[in-house]
Amino acid sequence: MVLVDLKLLSKEKENIKLSGKDGYCFIFNDVIIKIYRHPKNKSDVTDWSSYQSSMISFPKRYLVDGKGIIGELMPFFEGELLVSAINLKTKLSLLYSHYYEMIKEIRNYPEIKMNDMGIVNILYSEKKGFILIDVTEWKKDINQIDNNIRLFDYSLICVIFDQILIPGSSILRTVFPKNALKYGKAGQEFINLLKKCLIEREYHFLEMMEAYNRMYKIHYSMDLKTIDNMKNYTKLLKKD
Repeated sequence: MVLVDLKLLSKEKENIKLSGKDGYCFIFNDVIIKIYRHPKNKSDVTDWSSYQSSMISFPKRYLVDGKGIIGELMPFFEGELLVSAINLKTKLSLLYSHYYEMIKEIRNYPEIKMNDMGIVNILYSEKKGFILIDVTEWKKDINQIDNNIRLFDYSLICVIFDQILIPGSSILRTVFPKNALKYGKAGQEFINLLKKCLIEREYHFLEMMEAYNRMYKIHYSMDLKTIDNMKNYTKLLKKD
């Protein structure tokens, strides 16, 4: 634990990078200082100081004063929030490559329950891939790989299928038109995966993308290259 002078930090408002419901952050060189809106007890946080990763922003130290634990220090990573980083220009070949890298990294930590992983605490760039940030709510647990992959897959599905392809309508409430079934097995597979999202809350990002690509390939005789290809095909599918 280390002490921090909040009066000193308050003079550095120009260095605030992000402010949210849990606190606000300052960037100093390659370090982010996050100050909680409400102090925490020692039992509320987990010591991650022995963990090192180039893809996960584990806190290195916690900040304390007379009120308790008031913040944390963590490494700075470049990238945009997932919710804005993935867009129509996103190249799927790079997205898949970075996806496999992150799944491999998640599998390295079966003892961690990655609570609160979502579209606002995942960074992405085509150059550096995915970064998991803001791990304050993570806890030590056992056999968490499947659950953590599920959370990661759900985040990608929300951004691509819910926000980009079907904006304004939740994938957990919407099933693509039955016209998808005219694409035979590929269409049926895709509909079944959507139903799993709706009914069983099972999220399989890669399988959904592969099934969608098979439908696209039946229509265009080529593979999907970008999110824009998916967007244009979705418009066509809904009109059929």
